Amino acid sequence: MGRVSKGYLVRGGLAAALLAALPAAALATPAPSKVSAVASVSATGVSKATMRCPNNGVPLSGYVSSLSGGAFPRDSVPGGIHGWNFNFTSTGGSGHARVGLRCLRMKLPKGVSSVHTKIFTRKLTLHPAPGSSAKASASCRSGYLPTGYGFDRSATTELASHLQLTSAVPGKHGWSFRVRNTGASSQPSTIRLRCLGSRATAANGISERFKLHQESDSGTVGTGALGLRCPSGNFSLAAGYSVPAGDDISVTTAAPRGTRSGRVSFRNPSGPKQRVHTYLSCLSLTTRFR
Repeated sequence: MGRVSKGYLVRGGLAAALLAALPAAALATPAPSKVSAVASVSATGVSKATMRCPNNGVPLSGYVSSLSGGAFPRDSVPGGIHGWNFNFTSTGGSGHARVGLRCLRMKLPKGVSSVHTKIFTRKLTLHPAPGSSAKASASCRSGYLPTGYGFDRSATTELASHLQLTSAVPGKHGWSFRVRNTGASSQPSTIRLRCLGSRATAANGISERFKLHQESDSGTVGTGALGLRCPSGNFSLAAGYSVPAGDDISVTTAAPRGTRSGRVSFRNPSGPKQRVHTYLSCLSLTTRFR
């Protein structure tokens, strides 16, 4: 038996959400939104930031879009039905981090007052050996779409910066990941993949099927950034990338931007420019209830 809390039924790790409806004058179905905030990061200890989607929106993706000073993103973890948790440490001195969510609400057809869909989070733990990488894929179960991910380094006993996510590549049913360990011992890291039920159903039986689209590109970069853009009629959800595992190039931030764009920022402290791949997951705004 599941538990009912604030209008949501949670059973076996799944959350059946009663999504908030927008007024009839709203422009799109589905009607996602974005929220952001700036978190202060202390020079010592762990600094925490929690964000929630407004108006009963469901978070499809959480991300760090910019960093300053000594701010280092240790953990990004989906937190319940409406929220996302971020933890930061310092690489030297205090700093700031801008964090954001991509949230889902719905514009409903006339005569429909509510609609249900489901979300859940898939957990994948990797144990890369010192000086090497580990890779694996996390897939949503049948009938779900992968919308975003979080990287959790809270279990490491060494510096969190020794564990680097060097590959996060979207696919039709999930994402594939690679984690590099530059530390002196094997350390665990956890990926959490957010999955959205591919169909939203209204009380009168009509439904809407969500659709995702992935953009990809490649380029040569040192310390800098590369951007991607979703096609017209789409909303950017999550940014991905793949960098060479044997080079010291790393990703500082990977995030959607604006309505249709995404941006991946790189740091390459000592080597020449490297060939990298970038990805952007997009939610179609052209689907309708039938």
